[in-house]
Amino acid sequence: MSVVPLEHLQDFLAQADQTRIGPLVRLAIWTGMQRGELLGLIWGDVDLERAVITVQRARVRVDGEDIIKAPKTSGSRRRIPLPSQAVKMLAAIKGNATADQPVFDLASPSAVSHQFQDLATRTGHKGLRFHDLRHTHATLLLQQDVSAKVVQERLATAPFPRRSTSTPT
Repeated sequence: MSVVPLEHLQDFLAQADQTRIGPLVRLAIWTGMQRGELLGLIWGDVDLERAVITVQRARVRVDGEDIIKAPKTSGSRRRIPLPSQAVKMLAAIKGNATADQPVFDLASPSAVSHQFQDLATRTGHKGLRFHDLRHTHATLLLQQDVSAKVVQERLATAPFPRRSTSTPT
C-alpha cells in the first residue's frame, strides 16, 4: 500500500492541477472514490447544495470497450460528503452541464491510469497507482482522528475482521 506523503501532498496536487486529470485526482483524494466510480459520475449524482455525491455507477473497460455498470457491491452504492473545496472545484467545472452529462469527460480508464503514472513519476512518486489515492484519503481521515468505522463506510469496504479472543495453541 502506498500513499502520497502529507508533506508532499500540496506539491503533488499543484502538479496534478497542470494536467487534464487534476480535478479527478483532487476528488479522489477528497472522497476516496475509485477511478471507475469517478469516471462514472454524472452531474445528476452531484448535489452541490447539500455537498454530497451519490455513487451509483462505474465506468470500466471490458474487452477493449468502455462500459458503465453498477458498482461492484451493493455497499459500494453510497453517499459521500464533499468538503467545501470540492464543492467549489466542481461548481467551477460544471458550467452549463446537464444532469445526464459526465462530470469527467476524459479518455478511457486505462488512459487516466497512464496519465496518472506520468504525474506520479514526474513528482517523484514512481510506482504510485491511482488506487493509492484511496489509501491517501483513508490515511488523511485517520490522521484527523476519524473513526476507522467511518473510514470503512466512506470507502465501502468489507467489515474489519474480528480479532480472535482465544489464545493460539
